[in-house]
Amino acid sequence: MGSRADVLDFRSPGAQMKDYKVGDHVMVKLSAGRLVEAEIKAVINTTDGVRLQVSFGEETARIYVWQVVERIKED
Repeated sequence: MGSRADVLDFRSPGAQMKDYKVGDHVMVKLSAGRLVEAEIKAVINTTDGVRLQVSFGEETARIYVWQVVERIKED
């Protein structure tokens, strides 16, 4: 995963949806329980709420916001 200078916890009360943007690197918990480091490729507004399109390795996934465990702040 490389060195992480700072990790921001999105479950904190101060975190808001506007904090997510394309290009952010986040730690995501997938449905099978696997944790992966991913890059946000799109922020999608649906009738069910906001979803994130993320890319990790050779794969992509559309995830719920609650699946983001933490944001990895780049130097």
